[in-house]
Amino acid sequence: MIQSRLTSKGQTTIPLAVRKALELGPHDRLVYEIEDDKVTIRPMKGNIFQYKGSIEPKQRPEDFQEIRRITRDAVARGGRNVSE
Repeated sequence: MIQSRLTSKGQTTIPLAVRKALELGPHDRLVYEIEDDKVTIRPMKGNIFQYKGSIEPKQRPEDFQEIRRITRDAVARGGRNVSE
């Protein structure tokens, strides 16, 4: 079992074995998914700019908070189609 310790500021070091398994490097972003009493950690691949123009507005004026949420979720899923 791989372990790490939480600091008083809520920080932890991701163990080397986990960083290697997820191919993580400096400045990589992580996605946390909580389901019941389990947390899944995945690397967030790509960046939000590669999705520019991929979302058509459903209404005017556009709800930019919703657009950001949809795009962030698509990036978190590994860049799959944002309409999924």
